[in-house]
Amino acid sequence: MQEYRGNCHCGAFKFHIKLPSPGLNGLKIRNCDCSICSRNALLWIFPIPDNNLVIETGKESLQTYGFAGEKMVHWFCPKCGSYVMGRRKDTPKDRQLGINARMLKDINLKELEITTFPGADLEPKYQPPPFPPREEIEKKLKVEEGMEIYNGNCQCKAVTYSVLTKSLKEQEVMCCNCSLCSRNGDLYIYPKKSQVLVHTGEDQLTGYAFLSTESLHCFCSVCGVSVLVKVLGEGKDDDVCPVNVRTLVDFVPLQTEGLKMQFYDGAKNDPQ
Repeated sequence: MQEYRGNCHCGAFKFHIKLPSPGLNGLKIRNCDCSICSRNALLWIFPIPDNNLVIETGKESLQTYGFAGEKMVHWFCPKCGSYVMGRRKDTPKDRQLGINARMLKDINLKELEITTFPGADLEPKYQPPPFPPREEIEKKLKVEEGMEIYNGNCQCKAVTYSVLTKSLKEQEVMCCNCSLCSRNGDLYIYPKKSQVLVHTGEDQLTGYAFLSTESLHCFCSVCGVSVLVKVLGEGKDDDVCPVNVRTLVDFVPLQTEGLKMQFYDGAKNDPQ
């Protein structure tokens, strides 16, 4: 057996799992495109027998979330938003538990064998929430020539927003390898604060400070989806509101068409 240790980003929940040799090298990691997995970039290790998971700290610290008949219950940290694990309800007991590989320490995600799973095709199919009329959004965001409006939301639909930006086909999307972004799988664009309009659920966002107390990584307190970053400063360089493009209504087809990625080595400044 091979042992792997892991934790949510803030460290409130720590665990280790045991996998038969050769460990992760002998497994296919599941990348699902359903409405929750695509938003959180979940990479599932399925199944893990219950006896092969040892919770070291924080057994009662995680929050649960279910949807679509709650055939699967998800657990995330309510402090930092890390999506740790899930449990299916329609399979034999020792085939129910799954762990998000992004939570494991000292592994290289690029070396994993990843297989896709078409979860978005399962019934009932996910429907995005309603948004204000286009004309109303355009007026509030003061649309300029060459700019486009994208709508987005967390999975439970409590948080909805619109963002004014250049076409995603014409700009680079930031992929950072720091300990927080790599756990969340966040992909960011950087519009100005005035170009992001939160329609509903701003009071549902939980802010988590990492590296700087002036930048709050905000996730939905209900479903745990990482949505945006609130930059609290008022200086010229602070006029930005990073948005996680994984939460855009059209993210899956946009990803399929191919996004221009810019990679940032955030790990070099990361204490973890």
